[in-house]
Amino acid sequence: MKTLHVTNRIYPQFNGGNEIHIYDLCHELAGAGEKTVVLTQVSDPKTETITTSSKRGEKLKIYALRLPPLSSKIRLLRSLFSKEYRLVKFFLEVLQKEKPDIVHFHHLIELSPWLLIICRLRRIPHLLDLNDYWFICPGTYLLCQGSVEKCSTSCVWEKPKSIKAVLLAKTKQKSLLRLYGYLKTISHRIFWNMVINHTDTTLIAVSNRVREIHERYHLHGNKIIVKYSGIKVERPLARKIDQKLLRVGYIGALIEAKGVRVLIAAFRKLKRKNVSLTLFGQDGYGGNKLTQMIGDDQRIRLGPAFDHQNLPKILSNLDLLVIPSTYEEAFCLVLSEGLAAHLPLIVSNIGGMAERIVDGKNGFLVQPGSIADFTRKLDYVLGHYQEVTANLDYSLGQFTLADETKQLRLIYNVLNFREEPGTVAVLGGPLRGYHLFLAPQKGPFWQDMVLGIYDGFIYDWLNKHFDLTNKVVWDVGAHVGYHSLGFAALVGEKGRVVAFEPNRFNLKRFAKNLSLNHDLSKRIKIIRAALSDKNGTVEFIVSDEVEDTRSSGSHLGNITPPEKLSVYEGFEKTKIKTYRADTLVARKIVPPPNVIKIDVEGAEELVIKGGQKIIFKFKPILFIEVENSNQAKV
Repeated sequence: MKTLHVTNRIYPQFNGGNEIHIYDLCHELAGAGEKTVVLTQVSDPKTETITTSSKRGEKLKIYALRLPPLSSKIRLLRSLFSKEYRLVKFFLEVLQKEKPDIVHFHHLIELSPWLLIICRLRRIPHLLDLNDYWFICPGTYLLCQGSVEKCSTSCVWEKPKSIKAVLLAKTKQKSLLRLYGYLKTISHRIFWNMVINHTDTTLIAVSNRVREIHERYHLHGNKIIVKYSGIKVERPLARKIDQKLLRVGYIGALIEAKGVRVLIAAFRKLKRKNVSLTLFGQDGYGGNKLTQMIGDDQRIRLGPAFDHQNLPKILSNLDLLVIPSTYEEAFCLVLSEGLAAHLPLIVSNIGGMAERIVDGKNGFLVQPGSIADFTRKLDYVLGHYQEVTANLDYSLGQFTLADETKQLRLIYNVLNFREEPGTVAVLGGPLRGYHLFLAPQKGPFWQDMVLGIYDGFIYDWLNKHFDLTNKVVWDVGAHVGYHSLGFAALVGEKGRVVAFEPNRFNLKRFAKNLSLNHDLSKRIKIIRAALSDKNGTVEFIVSDEVEDTRSSGSHLGNITPPEKLSVYEGFEKTKIKTYRADTLVARKIVPPPNVIKIDVEGAEELVIKGGQKIIFKFKPILFIEVENSNQAKV
């Protein structure tokens, strides 16, 4: 399979964490056998106009749009009016020449939305990484917390990224800047929402928190998959710990969003003399602001500029790594580097970092932005260093580049699946590692099951609010068993799942999926009937087309189906048994439920009527797919 990786920047032209990760990931994919091509842009001081180039390395072929530095008005105007055209033209040329099976966009800052639209028009499967919050906030960090007022007056102007913004910033006209800020923020969000949600783009979030924030702003694309970023894990260099001087280090951009001001203020409050703090990174404050923050504290110093290749040596000369970010840090590769180096960490309890550090288990968490809390935690860890760091488990929360590459290749295969229906391994969710007999080539319905994100909101809610261990779950409208098996994985050996499914064709596939997962099948009881408001027999409108998902539209003949009648052309009529839920529990045929999931194509009102007694008595949690015409009744 050939993959085209599109990114606005890449190492070694840029030394940032994301650029380094993309570079390492592309090389790892190429080493794993993927045909890997990269398209990026670079600043070239030797060129007067926008040019293109291609270079084939040992593993990668890199196409580059070469941009002249904006050192004159002529260059500025040329870039303003011709860059997007040249970029789109170049992208089309690369597509024509390389003919990739998948296009993976790692970032679109300073690039063009037309690249996504072209992939949609050409029906090329494509992914887009969510490494930060740029599609919501022009400032990328979301320091505004979603406030349009704050974003338009602060984030837009923190580091203007567009040529228009740069030119406007030079006018220093407050009213003009405020108006532009509002228009920029609102139009930016609406525009990218429309582009991403209408181009069949699969989004790759680097943490669950990133996914949650994007979904809050209704930016979901075709689907959102969570994939943690990995790093190269090598044997850490030996560290010599000297209790006479414990060395604390910070590695990253020296900017406000990264909590540098908080860190310096917290460290200055420490009364300990046998400690030092070194700040490694590019100064984003400018002027002498950093030196003013540090003041006369001789324990704090600015480290030299460094290349990523020197990072292992830098980490080996530290005793404690601190990451004091005050914004929703998406993932933080430095955190991974610290864990890989077996280096104790103090990390802000925010963003994707909070998902990976368990306080006292593999590091230490502090309240973001709190100088007092940071000081207390620093004082505690440094004062009891040997004791509190001796039993830290650095493997917890760690992800290798090899792990990420394996997961990404599986995602590529799912999105580009061209084989006949067959047994596939589930990549995420409660069924991760289990197997299902599915047809991913038939579309998103099956692909989401393989990726483990189908109806993911159910499992997200349960994970946060309700422990299913040893509980009883009813799956009403079980289809081919995806949810029944998912619930079975969560209830444990002593829990039970009762699956209700009347469609004999779905049941045949359900049986196949049970045979692939023997340990889970023991926890599932199948009732080959429908739940309704009466015990008896009813007409059933059924489809045998499981692969095309039409069988999921099978429904009771005594209800109004949710879709237009033309959708059900080719369906057949048959007779099935129906039961009241109250009757089944009263006769002890099935145990009473703690959770009920109902997806019955318009018959949800009948299911509830037939189970009113058990619902009032046992008060189960209900997940109900409600058709529009039934909302008021349900």
